[in-house]
Amino acid sequence: PHQFPDRYAEADPARPTPVPRVLIHGDADDIVPVELTRQFAAPARRIEIPGADHFAVIDPTHAAWQIVLAEARA
Repeated sequence: PHQFPDRYAEADPARPTPVPRVLIHGDADDIVPVELTRQFAAPARRIEIPGADHFAVIDPTHAAWQIVLAEARA
C-alpha cells in the first residue's frame, strides 16, 4: 500500500468509481463477515450466495463459482 497508494485507493470498495463492480460474498463466510460487504453495497452491486463460505467463491468445484463466472462474463 505504501508503494502504490493510488492502486489501493482504486480498489477500495467504499470509494465511488466509474468502473462498475459487483461484490460477491457467501453468507456463511466466517472469516470476513458478510456485513462488511453489505456496508459497501451503495457504490456497487452486491450478490450474497446462500450457504457459501469464504473460499467457495474461488473454488471451481463449488456451485458458487458458477455465479462468479457468470458475473465476470457479464
